[in-house]
Amino acid sequence: MNTAQLLTDVRYLTRSNDKDYTDAEIENNIDQEYAYLQQIAIEEGKPVYGSGSGISVIDLAMATTFASTPPNLNINRVEAEVDGCWRVLKCTDTTLYGGPFPDVSCYCGYQNSCTACKSLTNILGHEAFPLWYIQTNNGIEVFPLPEAASLPLNVKIYHEDAHTLDWVGGDTPILPAFAHRLLSLKAALLYRDIEEANDLQFLNSEYSRLLAKFADSLNDYKNKASKISKMHFKTKRYK
Repeated sequence: MNTAQLLTDVRYLTRSNDKDYTDAEIENNIDQEYAYLQQIAIEEGKPVYGSGSGISVIDLAMATTFASTPPNLNINRVEAEVDGCWRVLKCTDTTLYGGPFPDVSCYCGYQNSCTACKSLTNILGHEAFPLWYIQTNNGIEVFPLPEAASLPLNVKIYHEDAHTLDWVGGDTPILPAFAHRLLSLKAALLYRDIEEANDLQFLNSEYSRLLAKFADSLNDYKNKASKISKMHFKTKRYK
């Protein structure tokens, strides 16, 4: 549904008019729910649902391998500079570098406190031109770091802004088509004058059903991504 259809759907679900439930109120409630759904998607590894139309840049000066960033950034690329030379870093994760061999299992949750994490610890301790970064919910890990004489390391993080709906020019949510109605259902549930118990029960039931379907779709994507990662595990080695 586009923005005009979302407004119409809310009117249909609430049987309201623009005096009882203004367009501005509906738009605000839909915007809040849209931001919530995008955040869930990004946290579950589906950042495309949070893609905006612009790219923002975070400039960092890193003296250690880790730097804090806003949570769950939809990162487009990371660049590092040493002695005036910039390089695009490759993204990896602790599951690829948490153990020296694919058949050795980590038992500390990749906290670098077990034998399986020795290789990652060694990598983070090397001094060299940065090649890789690991993204976490709280920041990024860049490694290897250059020798101390070259620090701090200049890093640029290019990330996509969250998508916000254009209510004036018309827009469509970047979500699966079935999930669009989650936005109008939530806005309907926030309408303060729903008097029929059956109507309220229907809205709650439909919202819960579609939210569960949305979560299932993210889990399916996450499971497929995990399988692909495991298929490439033996070919991705730190050099």
